[in-house]
Amino acid sequence: KIGCLGSKKKEPTKTEIAQAITELRHELGLAVKKIIEIINTNEDLPHISRSNYYDAYTRDDKDQVNHGDAIARIQEIYDEIKNRYVAPGYRRITHILHREGYQINRKTVNRLMRKMDLYGYVMKRRHPYSSYQGDIKGRIKPDLIKRKFFALRPNMKWYTDITEFNLKGKKLYLS
Repeated sequence: KIGCLGSKKKEPTKTEIAQAITELRHELGLAVKKIIEIINTNEDLPHISRSNYYDAYTRDDKDQVNHGDAIARIQEIYDEIKNRYVAPGYRRITHILHREGYQINRKTVNRLMRKMDLYGYVMKRRHPYSSYQGDIKGRIKPDLIKRKFFALRPNMKWYTDITEFNLKGKKLYLS
C-alpha cells in the first residue's frame, strides 16, 4: 500500500506513511499501535512513532484552524499577481501579508503554498561574459605594428581598441 503512494525510487515520507496507516486502520479495523509495529519491522521503510503519525494525521486540520484566513489570502494574492506578472514566490507573498498585518513566518507561507500547489517562477541566472571562444578557426592576421606606435607623419598608422558594454541585457561595442 505504501509503495503505491510515492515513487518507487525514493523512500516514502512520514506523511505518506501516516496516510497509509489511516487507510489501513479504516479498512482492516486494526489499532494504530499494531499497524505501526508491523511497519517498523519492515527495514525498507523509515521508522515512524505514534507521535509522528498523530502529528502528520492532524497537521491539515491544524493548518485550517490556525491559518485559514491566511490560506485564502495567499491564494488571492497569488492569482492577482500572476495575472499581472509572473507567478510570485513565497518571499513576495510573505512581504505582502506582513504589510497587511498578518503575523506569519515565511517558512509557514512556503509550506502552505507547497500544500496548495502554488509555485513561484524561478528566473534564469545570468552567466558572466567570457570572450574566450576556444581555438580560432581560420587565418590570424599578422601583427604589422609590432607595438611600434610612433609615426613620422599623421594618418600613417591607424589602430583601435574595442570595448564591450552590457546595458540592459544588450551588448554595445565602443571602438
